[in-house]
Amino acid sequence: MSHPANPAVLDAVEALSIARPFTPDAVARSLGVALTPRPELSNAHFAVHVGRGDGASPFAEVELRQPIAPGADGLVLVKLAGSLAIHKPEVMDRFGVRPELEVPTPRQPPSAPIYFVYRFGWGDARFGFDREGGEALRVVVLDATEARP
Repeated sequence: MSHPANPAVLDAVEALSIARPFTPDAVARSLGVALTPRPELSNAHFAVHVGRGDGASPFAEVELRQPIAPGADGLVLVKLAGSLAIHKPEVMDRFGVRPELEVPTPRQPPSAPIYFVYRFGWGDARFGFDREGGEALRVVVLDATEARP
């Protein structure tokens, strides 16, 4: 059975993918999680901003990697609350039934998720699912660092 927040989570992810370029304000508005600059995580290529959802939020942690270079777009990593149970059919109903499959390599930890990858003109949306147990969605990555024409 679907958790009541499931459609809202997928709605928020979809809205965020449309609200580019990814900025701290746009991400916070779409996901309802305030972001704070984290200079110690930043580097010459990306300014990193991180936020944590409160106990009621479906989003446990949100990270924005905003490019330093002008005109470039960024990367948003969204870790979902463990209480959510969004599964593969819900993601496929929303984003398409033929995602690319990205399987962890043998060198990755056993906890590394299996990703459904959807390619769009603006970049990629990756949906990471647990490999064991309920195979629930645990992480979403919106990567607009290499937009396509």
